[in-house]
Amino acid sequence: MNNLLDKNEVSIWQTKTDGYPETPPYNPDILYPEYPLGVKNLGLKNETYEAVRGSLITLELDKENFGTKDWNPFSVIISPGNTVVIKPNAVNDINIKNRGSAFASITHGSVMRAVVDYVYIALKGNGRIVIADAPGAICNFENWKKITGMNELVELYKKERNFKIEVFDLRQMYSPWSGEHGYAPSNEKVRVERDPAGYNEIDLGKTSMFSTLTDKQCELIYGADYDREHTIKVHTKGHHKYKVSQTFLDADVVISVPKLKTHMKVGVTLNIKSMVGTQGDKNYVPHCRIGDPTRGGDEYPDLGTLQNALNRYRMWVMTNVLSKEKPWADFLYKNFFRVIQNKLQGILHRWGNYSKGEKYLGNITGGSWYGNDTAWRMALDLIKIILYADKTGKIQTVPQRKFFSIVDGIVAGHEDGPLYPTDKYAKVIVSGFNPLAVDVASTVLMGFDSNKIVTFREGLKLPWLALWGNKPADIDVHSNNPSWDNIQNLSENNLNFTPHKAWKGHIEK
Repeated sequence: MNNLLDKNEVSIWQTKTDGYPETPPYNPDILYPEYPLGVKNLGLKNETYEAVRGSLITLELDKENFGTKDWNPFSVIISPGNTVVIKPNAVNDINIKNRGSAFASITHGSVMRAVVDYVYIALKGNGRIVIADAPGAICNFENWKKITGMNELVELYKKERNFKIEVFDLRQMYSPWSGEHGYAPSNEKVRVERDPAGYNEIDLGKTSMFSTLTDKQCELIYGADYDREHTIKVHTKGHHKYKVSQTFLDADVVISVPKLKTHMKVGVTLNIKSMVGTQGDKNYVPHCRIGDPTRGGDEYPDLGTLQNALNRYRMWVMTNVLSKEKPWADFLYKNFFRVIQNKLQGILHRWGNYSKGEKYLGNITGGSWYGNDTAWRMALDLIKIILYADKTGKIQTVPQRKFFSIVDGIVAGHEDGPLYPTDKYAKVIVSGFNPLAVDVASTVLMGFDSNKIVTFREGLKLPWLALWGNKPADIDVHSNNPSWDNIQNLSENNLNFTPHKAWKGHIEK
């Protein structure tokens, strides 16, 4: 397989618009020669479509046919008959803290629309297009489809081309958010096998990035649910297992369409971290190790005796009360344990503001700081699985499916990402073949030093991932903005994103 992962080219297309078109299914406003649906399907002004198209042009894909009806930019990765899985970032359907729009967190439907059109052109009407992700546990997937226009997109292709586009929620667990109480009640969780192809438990064993940790260290890991026992079980005694969506393993091509945004656990979230969305059971996915570094953890830095003790109390309540998933457990949590926690935390917040002033960051929990030594490991494990695991789940020495990335940065997210970032009007689409190359270039564009982000620093050491070389300077950046036409210029003329508060002063250029 000509996997193209060794291609180091990254394109960045800058638009003039501050936002997205408003009306799904987000038809283009220009009848491009290659457009597959015809003049009656044109819409209002749509610079997002032009930006996706422009990023493909900048990579010189199928350049000999450009400008004609035969232009087929994805022909290099997609053949008729293929199964193509398009993976958006669908983490949530709302911005919980209302610091920005939901689209500072999730991929916009207009970006997805342009991607679908060019995939359809490459398939020539013969094959499968699957839009799939495993969003956060609290995401209302039906509302996500509504606000992104996925329903209208499916209907458009059914009506105009009698072509079925499949949209899958791959989570095995949905945990509805309670706006009234400000958390997801544990006893309201719904577990369903949602991937119609099923799931595959893949054990990376000694090839996992966690294999350098001791069992004692792994016994401190925390996954994505209150029940830590299961996460520990699948990540100790020589095992490092993940519950992978079979839909992704069955794909011939994966097109990743992440959001350009900051992340509290890994600094930034782009292609590599976005692979969490390929997991059916996210409690297989370690996010941090409980406690502070003096106790072997990386959940939070040493915050002082009182705050550390309160954080240990908080974790005890989650793992010993909420993990029961019973009405009585949620009743006790809401009416007793959380009341104590909130009152004590309020006292510590007031003291912190008094004693440290503007330098006080508040409490840090869940591995949401620059010292997280866990989340980057699972992110690199997951991208390895998606690139190298065959359909049966066995890791091979050569890539098993083709990969392409189109990053949605028209409206990006910065500050308190990934769940409640502030809108950042970056006005860009970033594209390329190698997920690490695209992520590093995007990070430099944001104004951060990729070498200060562990995911990329360690990723550049991996010959199976950094196939073009091991230096950011070797990435070949092209743009319609002349000041971004190489990675050094990109660094000097960056977009000045603000990192998550617990990463400030640690990843900036």
